[in-house]
Amino acid sequence: MHCNFLGKPLNLSISSGEISFACNYFVEDFQQDLWESLKIVKPLQLHNAVVKRQAEYLAGRYCAQECLAQMGYCSTGVATGKHRSPIWPAGTVGSISHTNNIAIVVLSQKHKGIGVDIEQILSPENANGIEAQVLRTDEIPIFHQLLRHRDVALTLIFSAKESLFKALYPSVGRYFDFECAKLLEFTHDTLLFEVTDNLSVCIRQGLRLRVHYQIMAGWLVTDTQFN
Repeated sequence: MHCNFLGKPLNLSISSGEISFACNYFVEDFQQDLWESLKIVKPLQLHNAVVKRQAEYLAGRYCAQECLAQMGYCSTGVATGKHRSPIWPAGTVGSISHTNNIAIVVLSQKHKGIGVDIEQILSPENANGIEAQVLRTDEIPIFHQLLRHRDVALTLIFSAKESLFKALYPSVGRYFDFECAKLLEFTHDTLLFEVTDNLSVCIRQGLRLRVHYQIMAGWLVTDTQFN
């Protein structure tokens, strides 16, 4: 039955981590018995959630199971911890992301943190609504050089900072906002950021991290790692 809900694996080239898995999923084909057939535990906080939220969670955990199986973890679930962060097996770090119809997971046993984010390109209206939250004022000059299309560029910065947050969160253990990362430079497939605040004992002001990106038709994906 889950074959209708889940599409074929997607071939995405992810620079961070050793293992990644991505696939399409179809909210319209979600059914409650998929939790049992996919052997994924439905968390209590999702029992009254809308179908879209349940579907994206299920697809993300399915991708996580596929990655963990490739690492030799059989029948290992990924529970939800503080701030809705996934709880990975000891010695493993990972990251989950999803759009309206794509889920992706990246895993590593070599890094302290890893982050992946996948986004649909923002509409002009949504881009206008979040620009002030995504961009630092001192990033605006380089932002205007980044890409020809403003909405794509803003989506990219938003996604990159989401990936940075996910990679650094295990070492920080709390929320921090987008002001804590500043874009310094970019290439055709990477963005270089600098941490602008002391976030933890090992995440200090001045730390630089490179985020990889790829832009598809209508969506993009970013990934990064913290060693």
